[in-house]
Amino acid sequence: MWCLNMIMAESPGLVTICLLGYLLSAECTVFLDRENATKILHRPKRYNSGKLEEFVRGNLERECKEEKCSFEEAREVFENTEKTTEFWKQYVVPFPCGRVSVSHISKKLTRAETIFSNTNYENSSEAEIIWNNVTQSNQSFDEFSRVVGGEDAERGQFPWQVLLHGEIAAFCGGSIVNEKWVVTAAHCIKPGVKITVVAGEHNTEKPEPTEQKRNVIRAIPYHGYNASINKYSHDIALLELDEPLELNSYVTPICIADRDYTNIFLKFGYGYVSGWGKVFNRGRSASILQYLKVPLVDRATCLRSTKFSIYSHMFCAGYHEGGKDSCQGDSGGPHVTEVEGTSFLTGIISWGEECAMKGKYGIYTKVSRYVNWIKEKTKLT
Repeated sequence: MWCLNMIMAESPGLVTICLLGYLLSAECTVFLDRENATKILHRPKRYNSGKLEEFVRGNLERECKEEKCSFEEAREVFENTEKTTEFWKQYVVPFPCGRVSVSHISKKLTRAETIFSNTNYENSSEAEIIWNNVTQSNQSFDEFSRVVGGEDAERGQFPWQVLLHGEIAAFCGGSIVNEKWVVTAAHCIKPGVKITVVAGEHNTEKPEPTEQKRNVIRAIPYHGYNASINKYSHDIALLELDEPLELNSYVTPICIADRDYTNIFLKFGYGYVSGWGKVFNRGRSASILQYLKVPLVDRATCLRSTKFSIYSHMFCAGYHEGGKDSCQGDSGGPHVTEVEGTSFLTGIISWGEECAMKGKYGIYTKVSRYVNWIKEKTKLT
């Protein structure tokens, strides 16, 4: 009250001095110290925040530090593929998907020539179209079990590649999705046949210290697959392993992007196929893992090359002049596209007419159509 009396009696200019004196003498009970404040305030995790994440600009702390992020989420942060890839190399350690970590071969694969800078990401989903809706139950063509005209791969060059072995012999390939799951072609699954997955394989004619063998405890063909109607339509399946694989430089998952990105990667034009299938049509199978770089073939050319049905969930790749192709024994193996040193699964080796014939191409299952299904079944994040 004495302060108010002074103000009233003397001068309004003393208001500031009075207020300052009051604040200095008051106890500061409004603000809490850090320890007490953290008991009350908590930083919520971003579950169901009410904001669509597609419209929230990427933030490295939010996307990749608070939670495990995907390649696409990381790219939202950097808005540049090259910077994202550099971050990705260090983020998922020690054996990130789609990376070759054996030092002497890690730089040998050819980089993709087309990068994101000129790509339009908006509305990149394709319409579901049946290009030639003809029943194929009586079709006769070769399952791709080998790579014709390919090269010997080095040990660890395709660490996501696995070999499927039956009770007597090997019969198909596949790709590692994560420690517990492998993706392959649905037509590779035979009722009553026990399947052993061999990861880290290189030379099938001798035991190797890099090999890991796992039994398949469950095979899940895509729900739209029906071999009695068409053996190669929706030709994709997942294999669950009895024990997790131990990831290392020779056993590494392949990267699986979302649908739109997988479509974009496929359109880069070239991919790599690999396997232990036949090295020439109706010939012997390879003992050393083979690989081949194949160009994507436009759909019109693909349709003209065959009398059989090519659906929109398939694509063609290969050389018109022949001599290079995937073949019997390669079925179920990967078609991958490399983006600045990181390989993404874009196709599954499925079928073809003969092998490496002039004017004929390899037919592959288009992985982009099945990305959501793969991630749902394998719990892949």
